Amino acid sequence: MCKHMIALYFTAEPEAAENFLKEVEEWEAEEEERERQHYKKRRRYVNSLYKRELQKQLLNAMVQLEERGDYW
Repeated sequence: MCKHMIALYFTAEPEAAENFLKEVEEWEAEEEERERQHYKKRRRYVNSLYKRELQKQLLNAMVQLEERGDYW
């Protein structure tokens, strides 16, 4: 399906375009909330670690980044 057909459909059915945009906005809001919850969960996990564990996790992350070529 090409973009011209979609544009024609939404022009002929403006209510369908509104519904589609509403669904996209809802999905984006849900995705943002999932990301916030994920970050919150990560933060709780990190805050629960002892200094030694944090150092070990940091070193492992740095090694992984270096191996992937994403090293700073």
